[in-house]
Amino acid sequence: MFALCTGVDFPGIVFVLHESTPPSMIDFCQEGGRPDRSGKVASSVIIVEPGEVETRLQQGGELADVCTMGIYIQNNGCRRDKISEYTYVERVECSDVDSAGWD
Repeated sequence: MFALCTGVDFPGIVFVLHESTPPSMIDFCQEGGRPDRSGKVASSVIIVEPGEVETRLQQGGELADVCTMGIYIQNNGCRRDKISEYTYVERVECSDVDSAGWD
């Protein structure tokens, strides 16, 4: 596993791969938002094994964090909306963002 520290900026990053479900939405936003700091269009992908969310709960993961990430991953709609529900006072929907690739 390789991770970049909080506050460290690497301007050439255009792809973030999460090899498992991030521990929380805050962790996901911190890691997945790194390419956004450069202003370039980027991708963030989470690879999840079947039953991973349930396993995290059984291993003592924080209920709210695990459930929030599970809902985010299983969402078929605008994921930006789900992020803003959790992290911002004002909701941001995909139609509100002038950027390519928001799903």
